[in-house]
Amino acid sequence: MASLYNSSLSANHSALRS
Repeated sequence: MASLYNSSLSANHSALRS
């Protein structure tokens, strides 16, 4: 579960930086 949450955060951060 933590992995999925971390993955979601990473993807969100990546989209924000883009």
